[in-house]
Amino acid sequence: MTREGMTDRFVSSYFEAQPPASDSQIDKLRRSVPWIPDDYVEFLRLTNGCRLEFFVFDGLGDDTPDPIAKNQWQLDDYGRDRWLAIGRDSGGDVFALGLGGAVGTISFDPPPESPVPLCDDFQTLIEHVCCGNGYADYFGGDVADSDWHSHIASFGWVE
Repeated sequence: MTREGMTDRFVSSYFEAQPPASDSQIDKLRRSVPWIPDDYVEFLRLTNGCRLEFFVFDGLGDDTPDPIAKNQWQLDDYGRDRWLAIGRDSGGDVFALGLGGAVGTISFDPPPESPVPLCDDFQTLIEHVCCGNGYADYFGGDVADSDWHSHIASFGWVE
C-alpha cells in the first residue's frame, strides 16, 4: 500500500489523478470541517482529486480541475455543517460525506429530502461502489459490457 488506510485496489485503478493535497490544504479543510473522516484525508494525501471511470472526486483548492468548493452550494438544503460534497457520478448525482463518515448521494431530478445513504464510509465508496461489486448495483443495467467493469473484473474485484 502506498498510504496506510487506502488499498492497492484504489491505487492501481485511479486515472487522471492530481498530485497529493498539501498539508496546508488538508489543515484548512480540517479547520473548516473538523469531523472530516480519516479515510477521506488519506485519499487527499494520495491524490487531490481524480477521475475513476464514471466517478469524479473533487480536490482542494481552485487550482484543481474539479475544486471541492465549487459544489458546496448543492448542500444548502441539507446543512453544510453536516455534509461535504466531495464528487459526483456521470449523471451529476453528488457524493456527500456526512457527519460521522457515511456517504450519501444527492440527485437533482427530483432532489431528495435528505442525502440518500449509499455506504458507511469513503473507503467503501472507493472499494465497493467504484471498484467492486457495488459498481453494477449503483448503475444498474448491463454494466458487464463496460470497459471499466472489464478492467476491475481483470483484477478479480467483481464477480
